[in-house]
Formats: sequence, structure tokens, C-alpha cells
Amino acid sequence: MLGVAYWDISNSLWDTGRLDEAVGYGRKALETFRQATGQQAAGQGLVLGNVAEDLAITAPWQAQLGDFSGAAATVAANDPFLGPSVLHKAGLSGTYTEVAINAWRAYPAAVVAYEREDWSDARRFARTALGNLHAAGPPPTPEDIGWLNLNLSAFSDLEARADYHLGEFAAAAQAERAALPASRLEIVLGVIESAGQKQRGTAQSAIWLSMALAREGKQAEAAQTIGPVVTMYRGLTKKNYGDQWLPLEYAEALYAQSLSDTNPTQRAALLRQASGLVAHLIPAIARLHDTREWRARIEAAQRGTHTG
Repeated sequence: MLGVAYWDISNSLWDTGRLDEAVGYGRKALETFRQATGQQAAGQGLVLGNVAEDLAITAPWQAQLGDFSGAAATVAANDPFLGPSVLHKAGLSGTYTEVAINAWRAYPAAVVAYEREDWSDARRFARTALGNLHAAGPPPTPEDIGWLNLNLSAFSDLEARADYHLGEFAAAAQAERAALPASRLEIVLGVIESAGQKQRGTAQSAIWLSMALAREGKQAEAAQTIGPVVTMYRGLTKKNYGDQWLPLEYAEALYAQSLSDTNPTQRAALLRQASGLVAHLIPAIARLHDTREWRARIEAAQRGTHTG
């Protein structure tokens, strides 16, 4: 399918730091998926699911880039294809596909709130979506299980990060504990991303869990959580050939490990390494809001202070 091909190109461009081009191909994929809607009765659930899932990635990418008006435009162009009347006509009313699609429709707004540093609103969006997902009951098919866990891991992780920024570290740890098993189930079932990409998504949840535990004063549990993640990133870094996000993710893991390390010398070394990785990011990633936040977090730790 042409839409899937566009989406594969989009992911590859994003990984290599060509962020604006990645968004462009994500929008091409959306346009192609939209054109497929209504052309045939069979397979409409999958087609509409593709629109919703692509929307829940492309628009948040735009939000990460600070293009909030672009994210809103992407939502506005695609949301009419995912409304209740469309889902009813496709025979999806009352199905798990409808539940998953409605969750994906809500995700861009949650990410926009997060990127605007409106932590309370981001958490509200996440908790509402999670409540709807849990209320739907057990999913009936393996595909439904995959889509459910994709949503559970995304919204639980977002909830946890918002909780962390709000200084509610116990709540953040609880939310990431919910995100981790859902993310691991994604690896088994598969949706669009590769297993390697999903393992890194799981690692991201473990990073935030470790940070929350450390801020709770649970240093031993935090160290146990982050140790395998740092080992994984160290191994990936040795054989990295162009993934521009890997240095930032590795820096995040090193920072999290520094929070749980009780040896001042080792902690300082971890922070120096993390700072060095962030200092050499490509400009497209270095300028992002989230990256600036990580830089400030690492610098504050080096000064002996804390930031969000």
C-alpha cells in the first residue's frame, strides 16, 4: 500500500533527523489513507485505523517541532474521516477499533498541551483517554490487543511525564508501571513500528520510572530499573549508523542513572557524558523544546540543583 510506503519513508527520515521532511511524508501517508476510505466496504476498520494512528504520530511530531498551528491543521484535515457517523457507516460502532480510533484522535491535543508545558491539561487528556480504554473491557482479537496496548503505553507514559513535571513522583512511577507492560506487549504483537523501535519506547518509560523512583528516594529500585537500559543504549551506540535520536536517548538514560548513583564521582562522570552527548546533537534535534528541557535538567544536576 502506498500509504504504508510513505509512512516507512517518514519514519526513516525522522530517525535520521530530517524532521520537517518526515512530517511531510507523514502527511502524504495520511492523504493516501484518506483516499482509501470509502472505496470499499471490506477492510475499512484497518484503513480508518491507519488514518487514526498516522494522525496520532504526525500531528504530535508537528507539536514537538513547535508548529502548533500545523498540528491543528493536520488534525482538522483528518478528523472528519474519523467521526462517529463515519465509524458507524463502516460498521465499527461499539467495536474495539472504534475505541482505539477515538483514543488516537485525542492524542494530538494531549501532546500539544504537554509541549506547551500545560502539564495539568496534558494529564487530564491522558487520564480521560485511559479511563475510556479501561471501560471498554477486554479486547476480543489479537489486533485489538495490539491497538489497545499501543494506546495504553502512549497515554500512560504521557500521564507519567506530566505527573513528574507537577512534582507528583509517586503518581508518575505508578503511571509508568502501567505503561511498561503495555509497551512490552506491543513488541510481541507488533503494529507498525519495528521491535527495536518498540524496545526503545519501553526504555523511555523505564527512564522516567527510574527518575520518579529516585525523586521518591527509592535509589536502589531506581538503579535496578535504569541499569539494563543504560547497558542497552551503550550497545546500540557502538553500532549506530545514522539514528540521530539515539545520542539524546542515551543521554536521558545516563541522567536517570545519575539520580540513583550514590557515588559523587560516578554521578559527575555520568552527567559529563550525558552533557557531552547533548552538546553534539544535530541542530534539528538540539533546538527542540524537549531537548532544551533535557539540557536544562542535566545542567541543573551538574550544579547540584533540580529542575523538572
